[in-house]
Amino acid sequence: MIVVLIALAEKGPPSIAIYRGASPYNTGSIGTYNLYTMIRNRYPYTSIIKSYSELEKLFSKPNRCLFIAISPEKPFSLNDAAAILSALDRCSYPAIIVADERNTSNVFLKSIGSSIEVIGNVIQGYKGSIYPLATFTLAPISNINKTYIFRLDIASGIAINNSNAKVIGYISESMQNASSIVAVYEEVDRFNKTFRVVVIGDGSIFLNQVVKVYSNVVESNALSSYNPYREFAMDLIDVLCGYDLSCVVFIDGTRYPEIPLESIQLSQYSETMLYTDILNIVVAYILKIVHPSTWLPLALSSIDMFFSSISSSFIASILVSSIGLSLIYLYISSRFSPIKDYRLSEVNEVEYFITADIRNAIIRGSISLDRNDYVKLFSIVDTAIKSLYGCGLCSSEAIEYIARALNSYRDSKRFVDRMCRLYRKASRGTFLPIVLSWHRATSKAIRECENVLRALGISLMEEKGFEYKLLTK
Repeated sequence: MIVVLIALAEKGPPSIAIYRGASPYNTGSIGTYNLYTMIRNRYPYTSIIKSYSELEKLFSKPNRCLFIAISPEKPFSLNDAAAILSALDRCSYPAIIVADERNTSNVFLKSIGSSIEVIGNVIQGYKGSIYPLATFTLAPISNINKTYIFRLDIASGIAINNSNAKVIGYISESMQNASSIVAVYEEVDRFNKTFRVVVIGDGSIFLNQVVKVYSNVVESNALSSYNPYREFAMDLIDVLCGYDLSCVVFIDGTRYPEIPLESIQLSQYSETMLYTDILNIVVAYILKIVHPSTWLPLALSSIDMFFSSISSSFIASILVSSIGLSLIYLYISSRFSPIKDYRLSEVNEVEYFITADIRNAIIRGSISLDRNDYVKLFSIVDTAIKSLYGCGLCSSEAIEYIARALNSYRDSKRFVDRMCRLYRKASRGTFLPIVLSWHRATSKAIRECENVLRALGISLMEEKGFEYKLLTK
């Protein structure tokens, strides 16, 4: 136990990270954890990627796979893009969703061979609003003939350098032109495979704040359960996964800077709450407080100071030593009951067995029994079991043998447990079980032993009992 505590103290407290941005680990309004759980409920092979090396380990050769990157805070490098594409090349039908309001993902898109580029500007709607109303449709890439209309949040325009790309989202508050395009679909041929790529100029449409709540659209004097953000997200994923529930979905969790919990100032908590909820912060602090790395060094230092102060005082040393020895004595005396030493009386060895008449007298109550009589009864039955099976009455083997004779493992275990508990009580003086009358307990035990031993082929009630048979063997 001490070794474990020291090891945990050296390892340090568990890290419950808070990530800046739309991380799938974040449960706050700005995170995308609800998107992850929503996808996973339909596609069980959904994972959050914390390192691109995990892509190679999570699947061997799936039929369909989908990689999702939402509002990355850190730009993609060429090595990052190569690692992602190397894994996606193993799919028969790979697909990619990039939702980015900045140009952070352009290196990745260019590495795929896509002609789509995120401009990185702030696209405006009616009267210069940065929350324009947008219209999306999946008709150009599927048989879903629906229109999704919802507001964007500081979105970016999308540039297209290939006429084969298809517009699936645009600002509906202004005329459709190059600057109003906010979502594009493109098929990119790469290594004899077709990568299906969707680029959206806004990651806010996948955030917890819009995915986990219903829209406040009033229809027939009731709140509608229709949520265009959720419906668009799941329809898009269904189309790219081909409605195949074995589709492997990866949500990128590597593009978000980690915020150490201890570095968060009190003034920053309002910002932190956008990324996670208060429960996660409270749990993180509790885990940090109870972790040995927090209190063990302080405790050891206090103990060292205590003993150092004692060793410098002779009187304190004597006092503490006396208290320690007294506690040790009390502990030992409570575990081992003292037994007075008496001179042994002269022992006469006799050969005897209990006849049926004496047994009947015991059961009728003509003879009073005490705990010593129970010890003798237990010894007789224990000897019989050892003679028959080579094991003591309190062994697990005895339970198995008796169970076969009684055709009941439960009755066998109950009999053995009761006999052994009473024997420990009678011979060692333990507190449990509580016995109000040893005569009644022993009489009852005689009847139970008779039933069990008869099933084994021997008896306490014959004219000459089994102990006589043991003597004549």
